[in-house]
Amino acid sequence: VPATTIFNDIFFTDEVNGYLVGNNDVVLRTQTTTLAGDDYGTGSWAVMPVSDGLNGQLSPANGTFHINAIAMTSSTNGTLGGWFNNTTTSSIPKVYARKLRDESGLYSTYFYYDRLGRIVASQNTRQFNETPKKYSYTLYDGLGRVFEAGEKAENTTPTQQFNSIFGAVVNYFTNPNVIDDTKLQTWVNDVTGNRSQVTRTQYDVPETTAVAPTFPTGFTQDNLRKRIASVFYYENYSATTPILDYAHATHYSYDIHGNVKTLLQDNRKLATNSTFAGFTQASEQFNRIDYTYDLISGNVHEVNYEKTKHDQWSHKYTYDADNRITDVSTSTDHVIWDKDAKYFYYAHGPLAR
Repeated sequence: VPATTIFNDIFFTDEVNGYLVGNNDVVLRTQTTTLAGDDYGTGSWAVMPVSDGLNGQLSPANGTFHINAIAMTSSTNGTLGGWFNNTTTSSIPKVYARKLRDESGLYSTYFYYDRLGRIVASQNTRQFNETPKKYSYTLYDGLGRVFEAGEKAENTTPTQQFNSIFGAVVNYFTNPNVIDDTKLQTWVNDVTGNRSQVTRTQYDVPETTAVAPTFPTGFTQDNLRKRIASVFYYENYSATTPILDYAHATHYSYDIHGNVKTLLQDNRKLATNSTFAGFTQASEQFNRIDYTYDLISGNVHEVNYEKTKHDQWSHKYTYDADNRITDVSTSTDHVIWDKDAKYFYYAHGPLAR
């Protein structure tokens, strides 16, 4: 803050926490304040971070922006008032007022919800202290299903900062505290803030343009309506990221009852052959797990990992007439089975041993 800054008002919410405001959009708050006695204290002032929407963040271009007054209704909420003059539009000063919310140092994690009460963003202490600041975010489709979640770094575009997502029309009135879905999507899509650790979910239909043609022979995705088809994980993602740039994925196929009959693990980092000590390791991009169910009870009869492959592993389950599991067997060739567990029950139902 320049030494020539003119300060206009001061407000303390208690004995040690206060705010000082002045010209050129300056807002200071106390820090490291300690009481030295009953009537006075010692400490210092610090500029409030830009991410709080102050200190030039909202100043009009080519103009002045002065804060003349501040009042706090609680320890975290208050109001700023003053005037600004944008010389590109008019030489007549205009009055303004805006809300101040300062919750720094009070919480370890902050959660944000949309107008339907669904969590759409959050920020923990680690994310708050990073440069640029980061947020966890969640996006929903038209049916309320999560289709993307990840971590978003704050944008460098001045008009697309996190605080720009607030302000939505609710019951014909604009509520400045409600997150607008379109503004949230715009903030997430802004490429000046990186998206990382992104999980994207595909519903209802397989991704046929690029992913499905890479599937191993014999794997098809069936009965996908209203179900998850694939889940993709990206280290970094943007709207222009090719779909095949995912790090790993899981693909699903269902039986007519909605049970997962085949699960395909897809790790693209293992997609190429590798050679070590003269031996060539073939691609291990895909690992398949098949499930067999009882048509009436829905009990799992078998789980087969990489069936017919060299590293296959199978589990087989047996149940009694009351659908209680009685035997568990495993096999490495689906021919010779080893009994790994047997269950005994009391006549009145509970497990005995």
